[in-house]
Amino acid sequence: MADFKAEDYFDRATRRINESLRRNIEVIDLSLALVLVALSIVSLLSYQFYKGAVTLEIQAYGFAGLFLASAFLEFVPQILNPFLVILVGIASGLNPDMSILVVGFGSIFGSVLGFELGRIYGIRLVSPLFSRKTMNKISDFWAEHGKIVVLVSAITPLPYVPLIFGSLNLKRKHMWIYGLLPRILSFAIVGYGYYFGLFQYNL
Repeated sequence: MADFKAEDYFDRATRRINESLRRNIEVIDLSLALVLVALSIVSLLSYQFYKGAVTLEIQAYGFAGLFLASAFLEFVPQILNPFLVILVGIASGLNPDMSILVVGFGSIFGSVLGFELGRIYGIRLVSPLFSRKTMNKISDFWAEHGKIVVLVSAITPLPYVPLIFGSLNLKRKHMWIYGLLPRILSFAIVGYGYYFGLFQYNL
């Protein structure tokens, strides 16, 4: 009879536990990725519904509605963004200075929350959606152009997704320099532009 070795037994047990943990993590990662995609698809298909819901919330709750709506729109990837929130707030008669300030704080809260969750889960959050070859291409592109992508998405209606930025390991200082600060500045430009009649918006 072979001698029983405690360390071999514990090595096998540890490998089984690690394998089980790895499978559980893969399931969680895939679930999170699918939820992310589902929310994005729902937002695309339900633009008018979300627009109406945001408008009603802001009209009902004022500045609190502005903060919650902007934080939610920055955290959850979707076609709507806080530019709409500012326009609705000002069109509803709220003070433009306070509207821009509150939306800015809401944007910071939602963006930082999403960004930090992305950093915690890392590339695992988005990798289940793509093949290894595609992920390598994404990583190479991000390493070369990531900061420009963040900047362009921050100041335009293009999708701005701090959750993904964090998962792709964007540095925190770059998130502030290329993401949050330009975004808040763009809020001010859009808000005051609408308030002073430089362009029109109908609820």
